This record gives sequence, structure tokens and C-alpha cells, in this order.
Amino acid sequence: MTGEFDGKRILVTGASGFVGRHLTRRLLDGGAIVTAVDVLPLPESLRSDESGRALEYRQLDIREESAVSAAVGSERWDLLFHLAAIASPRACAKDFASAYKVNVQGTFHLLQASSNVARFVFLSSSAVYGAPERIPIDEDHPRGGKDPYAMTKILAEDLCRTYASNYQRPCTIIRNFNSFGPYQEAEYVIPSIIRQGLTKHEIEIWNSEPVRDFSYVANTVDAILQIARAGGESVYNVGSGVGVRIGDLATMIASKIDRAMPIRDLRKEVLGSPKLVANVDRLRGLGWSERVPLSPGIERTVEWFRQ
Repeated sequence: MTGEFDGKRILVTGASGFVGRHLTRRLLDGGAIVTAVDVLPLPESLRSDESGRALEYRQLDIREESAVSAAVGSERWDLLFHLAAIASPRACAKDFASAYKVNVQGTFHLLQASSNVARFVFLSSSAVYGAPERIPIDEDHPRGGKDPYAMTKILAEDLCRTYASNYQRPCTIIRNFNSFGPYQEAEYVIPSIIRQGLTKHEIEIWNSEPVRDFSYVANTVDAILQIARAGGESVYNVGSGVGVRIGDLATMIASKIDRAMPIRDLRKEVLGSPKLVANVDRLRGLGWSERVPLSPGIERTVEWFRQ
């Protein structure tokens, strides 16, 4: 990876978040001149760089249009990766007004200020598909998402399309499925199961039957960078292309911690679609392939939580 982004001026919003910090680190390691933007403080993992490359950090709330205009519109950027969002579906449902202001209005402010951006890359979500009509889900599948989080992502995607069509903003949309790995918040399924196993020595899952598409975060970042290199006003799914039952996932995680660990299935009503699996043929057509399979990815994540 070293040198592939030498000299490129790149802005990353949401750089302090889960995927954002991994993406920012990879861009720095690839020689990019990176400006990190987030409302949160810069994480320790991004404060130092053995190569000596500097990371510029701007603490910024994307809900503030004038601040976004001053930070983004006054300079030229080779790439803008827009990852800043309220990414928790539960948080969006609890406070739809805040989710709308960040996820929709924040995206509008960035697009409005991005006339000097050569390519705008927006991280959307598989949530836009809603209950799937077919599996695996390709990028032409109807967007049937109806919950507040899904709606904010659908509206933000439409803003990207509007600016691409009417205001010459080259936009690429990435629909991320279930990324996991170090630094992910505990409310998500894999860190939740790992923490239970490490602290309680037992695992409780709501329902073992739902099927999800899990991708280790290094694979997600590989995909994002491959898509950015390809350019084009297109939509890409990012996932592994493989569905995994939550019950089987819990068994796999338990095996990395303690094979004798009990697993309890609460058999509660499934939240969301019973099955979400990405069709990643379009992504593979760019030359992407999964570098870290699920099992080694789980091992790395368990070890990170242990430490």
C-alpha cells in the first residue's frame, strides 16, 4: 500500500469513528496528505505516525454550514471520504431529528461546499435495501428501507445523485454491510458477543436464525480504496458476499475464547430483515478480493478486545 496515495490531498469526515480511523490510518500509510474531520476528539491511534507524516485534524460539526464551508470549500481536494454520521439505527430511531440533521443536512452542507473536490465518496449502508426481495442483494435492488436510519441514508444518497447530475460533483456511493474489527462500539453484534464471552464467560443472543454478511474492517477499507481508485458515478456494495447465521457466529466466537462456553438463544423476535447478504460482483470486477476471511478476522478482534 505504501506510496499509492503519495501527495494526494484527502479529507475524511468521521475520521474518529470505527471505519474512519482505519481508513485514515491506511491513507496516511499510503502517503496521502490527510485532513481528518470529526466532532469527536482525535483518537490516540491517529496521533502518531512512524513515517513522520503529519495528520491535520479539524474538530468540526457538519451540522454547521458556515463551518463546513470554511473548512472544505476554501481548498482543493483530490478525494473527500464522507463517513461522518449517526450510524446506530437505535440512536436514529430514538432521536430522528438529530439523525436527520447530521446524516442528511450534514451531507448537504458537505456537497454544497465541495465544488473543489475531484471525487466525493459517500459511505451509505445496506439498511437502504430494507427487507430484501432477493438474496444476494445487488446494487439494482429496490431501496425499501423504512426505519429512520435507513431513510437518512436514502435521502443522503439522493442528495449525492442530485449534486452529481446538476452541479458536476463526481459522487460514488458505497453501501456497507456488516463491518467488524478493532475499535467497533459494543452495541454491534460481534463486539457484543466477544465482550460477553470475555467478561461473563457465557453468551446470550437474541435470536440465532438471522443471517448477516460480515466483513473484517481491513477488507472494508481495501474495498473503499479500490472503489475510490476506480472513480465513476456508481454504487457499490461492500461486504464479503457470504451469509452467516448469528448462532453459527456465536459458536465461532466462543471457540476462540472458551470452547465450553454456554450459548443461550433467547429466541426473541428478529429485528430487521431475517437475511442480508451482499452481491459483490461489481466490487470484485474492480479487482477486489477478501484479504482477511471471517475466522482470522474474529481472532484478531478477540485479541484486540483482550488487550
